[in-house]
Amino acid sequence: MVILTYLFVGLIALEILLYLVLSNRTEKLSKTLPMAMLKSIINLMLSILYMPIVDLFISVWTCQDSYHFAFTNYECWAGSHTVHSIVAIIFLIIFYSLSTVHSFLYYEARFIYSNSLSK
Repeated sequence: MVILTYLFVGLIALEILLYLVLSNRTEKLSKTLPMAMLKSIINLMLSILYMPIVDLFISVWTCQDSYHFAFTNYECWAGSHTVHSIVAIIFLIIFYSLSTVHSFLYYEARFIYSNSLSK
């Protein structure tokens, strides 16, 4: 679970890195690959991966009787659990804000019956 958490953290960091690459490039041809990658990442993160990412980040700090719910020998809020929880909380906030901005920018607020691509 920790590996998946940091995999999604890397995916969010890749998205931010692609924004920085796109903002620094001025040539038209150099933007095509980062834009295609960014579009694919945004579509994946807003459709298929949204709930698994949120669930994974929340499950990092979910505890029962001061132990992690999945790893019963892992004490909550002690040692490395604190670091993993803080990273998960920070990137959940970043992920939620990026998802909100992307959904406002790229998705239609009203469903249009004649346009099958309006989401």
